[in-house]
Amino acid sequence: MTLSIVSSEKLRELQPDDRCDGSSPKNKREKQLHVSLRLFSNYANEKAGLSPGHHTVKYADKTLWQRRQSQARTQLPSTKRRRLVLKQERVITQGAQVTLEGYTYESSIALNTETDIEALPDAVAPGKFSPEELPSPDSAALVTFDLETTDLIQGRRMPHITQIAAAELNSGKIFNSYVWPKAPQTIAAKAITRIIANEDGSMSVDGRMVKPDSLQTAASRFMNWKGKFHNVFLIAHNGRRFEFPVLLTTFRYIHKEQELYDIVTGCLDSIHLFKKTYPGQKSYKQKDLFHSVLQGTYEANNAIADVQALGKFVSSTNLSKSDILPFSFSPKAVLCQLNYNNEKAKNFSSLASLVDKKIQSKCMTEKIVGSGLTLYHLQAIMKRDGEDGLRNTFMLKNSQGQNGRSISIEDITICVSITAFY
Repeated sequence: MTLSIVSSEKLRELQPDDRCDGSSPKNKREKQLHVSLRLFSNYANEKAGLSPGHHTVKYADKTLWQRRQSQARTQLPSTKRRRLVLKQERVITQGAQVTLEGYTYESSIALNTETDIEALPDAVAPGKFSPEELPSPDSAALVTFDLETTDLIQGRRMPHITQIAAAELNSGKIFNSYVWPKAPQTIAAKAITRIIANEDGSMSVDGRMVKPDSLQTAASRFMNWKGKFHNVFLIAHNGRRFEFPVLLTTFRYIHKEQELYDIVTGCLDSIHLFKKTYPGQKSYKQKDLFHSVLQGTYEANNAIADVQALGKFVSSTNLSKSDILPFSFSPKAVLCQLNYNNEKAKNFSSLASLVDKKIQSKCMTEKIVGSGLTLYHLQAIMKRDGEDGLRNTFMLKNSQGQNGRSISIEDITICVSITAFY
């Protein structure tokens, strides 16, 4: 039996709609071949004692349709442009990696006496302060918190915590812990917080003796208390500039940042929320806002009173949680921004002369040094791969699909000319 015999016998049994009605001989032959193949498949299954192949035929038709749709999409101009973009990104990534690693994999590398095999630092990306979203915003637990410390943030030096206080808005539950600091308190901090760590190991608050916890104990207690709630969002007034950096740095120091990530879904700086809710205020300090908007007063610079007043203030806005959460951001973004700022402070001096001579703007210089590069690194890149290596390094994307160095094409062009000058 041949394929033509099967086709001739079975074609007579086809319905009129199934017959080949192609207008041209070519279309007619293609349709007849398609029907012949289908009939032969059914006949072979029947002779072999298998299923008639009805499901197989339907599945084959479906996959054929999907394949044709996919092939049609590959011919679209947008798809072709996307392929070109991806190809360019692969070229940039490969070129940047070769430039950053040096001549590590070059043939006969061990025979060279002076070989540049120093690996240059990877990009340090700034924090991405995008809102944290939940499937159900009402499931979020809003927790106001406040810290008292030994001093303000001085450059890259963080103060030590002397008090942690927090309050959950729905239940009204309060957490408080006094912490024994390992750094001395400034006179101003003692006067403002009225917390005094004495040399004999005792601690007093406003003249009243309290029992302080060690940093590890206070952190564990704080985590256990927050663990009673789900989808915790920490709210602090002006927290992005003070409370969150101090808290995240402290937890990283005691190796508890991952525990914090597991419990805290997001952070929220209430000053941005209040600026939108109450525009045009003379002062956005928490104490001044509480007085001007709520016509009330409270004991400021007392962590417990601060979190209670902040909770009352947030509740007075009558905003739903779906309106509040867009002001949130990830706690990881805080640490990323801290790393970025540390790199800026550490590396800025290498390119400071360019800013002083007004050859390069301070903003662009901060982007370069914040990404982890110094003048020495820029010169090494130029030596290895010239302008192409410098462009590839700046345009290399990080794991989040963003420009890891946060430098625009215009800045790259200027940087190329400056590095060539040096």
